[in-house]
Amino acid sequence: MKKYEEVMQRIINLIRLGSLKKNDRLPSIRSMARQMNISTMTVWEGYIRLEKLGLIQSRPRSGFYVTAEKLPGRGSTNKQVLETRNPKKERVSSQVSLPVKPEVVPECVQQFAPHFMKNVPFPLGDSSPNPAFFPNKALSRRLARVANNYANIINSYAIDTDSEELVEMILKLMNKWDAVAQKNEILIINGGTQALMLALRILTRPGDLVAVESPGYPGFYYLLNFFGLKTLEIPSDPQSGLDVDRLVSVLKKGTRPACLLLSPNFSVPTGALMPEHKKELLTQVCLRYKLPVIEDDTFGELYFGSSRPMPLKAFMPANVFYVGSFSKILTPGFRVAWLAAGPYAEEAERIILRITPLVVQLTVASFLQDGGMRRHLHRLRIQYKDNICNFRNSISRYFPEGTHITDPQGGQFLWVELPREFDTGQLFPLAKKLGMSFNPGIQFSASDSSYRNCMGLNCSTIKWNEEVDKVLHDFGQVLVGGAGLQNKILPCEAQSEIGVNIG
Repeated sequence: MKKYEEVMQRIINLIRLGSLKKNDRLPSIRSMARQMNISTMTVWEGYIRLEKLGLIQSRPRSGFYVTAEKLPGRGSTNKQVLETRNPKKERVSSQVSLPVKPEVVPECVQQFAPHFMKNVPFPLGDSSPNPAFFPNKALSRRLARVANNYANIINSYAIDTDSEELVEMILKLMNKWDAVAQKNEILIINGGTQALMLALRILTRPGDLVAVESPGYPGFYYLLNFFGLKTLEIPSDPQSGLDVDRLVSVLKKGTRPACLLLSPNFSVPTGALMPEHKKELLTQVCLRYKLPVIEDDTFGELYFGSSRPMPLKAFMPANVFYVGSFSKILTPGFRVAWLAAGPYAEEAERIILRITPLVVQLTVASFLQDGGMRRHLHRLRIQYKDNICNFRNSISRYFPEGTHITDPQGGQFLWVELPREFDTGQLFPLAKKLGMSFNPGIQFSASDSSYRNCMGLNCSTIKWNEEVDKVLHDFGQVLVGGAGLQNKILPCEAQSEIGVNIG
């Protein structure tokens, strides 16, 4: 049983026994975390799932309260409890014929095993950039300075509080990108994943259909599964992003997703950049069909050209949940992200769990204020562009004839399409023996049969050197020798070494 399930079980048992009755307040998140010796995020996850089932409800500035009248007795199973509290209420009738089939995330893609990606000399399947790319010493100096100047906040909880300095700097950034936002809609979040979770929680209910780009970020599919949602995969071009015409076709036939989830700027895994005319068309479609959008713009600042690409929020400020993050561009360890929630800001404010320390927020704000971020990003873009160029050159030299490689205009990722007869799931253990990891294509779709001949490479996990070139050469020799051909497709359970790493 997972830790958050233990939290759920404890609360369910207390309700069953009558120790917690309707309108009773649950133990606070911090109190429950101390009692069970687990993290506050784990307790929060358990409470959120219970709220999704209708057993409890959060109240502004107050906590979580029991809403259930009664539960089945002790002889009943947790499954029966779930069915009692969560009857199927799907937005899309089961009688509707969907142009694009909604899928349930297969077990082999649900696995969360980043250690399989990290514990090799060349972790090209890891989601985290190499720390050597970041201004670690400069950040350490600023952190020490902030801690010294604001000594009173070091031992203070950041409850219901965001750094005004950081919020102001974020507003300046977004205004510079023409993504106009109001101060009261900016919320500082503990990492991009929590921001996405918050957006999905507000816009969806279990069983809802969510449109998502395919191939897409594995973290999207993991979260959709986490919330009990169905995926409606919309094809995405490796260069220009989401197929807007296909989305229109789906909507015209009556299918109504609860929301659209995508990364229009340098998406994972292809690095696709949606051109501005296509973004404008997409926003018109979403407005026409009243389709809310969750925009993950984590990589928007990592452009290789002369100017930053505009976010979707610049075209459609009122209909977009905008997620931005400093994790992939400044420091993963700080886990500072933000959410511009638009008209949903009040609801997001009500349910958010603020756990990003103020000292960390102030450190990031100071780096933005004094120009440190601008200088760092200038260097980082050059380094990433050179890294990706070197990876592309080596892959084009060493991999089999018929291999296609994307040419991204920003971001961290390369999408490699091998000839159709290859199965990258079978190649994964062979690559590990060479000291290299990558992301097999099945991770980027809810259908485990998709993209079997493809792989995603994170080119920011290691600085380019001759050893990287050599391991790509050796792996290319394995491919040219015919390993990994699809003469035998491995079932999901045989791919236990392949894990989803959502960062």
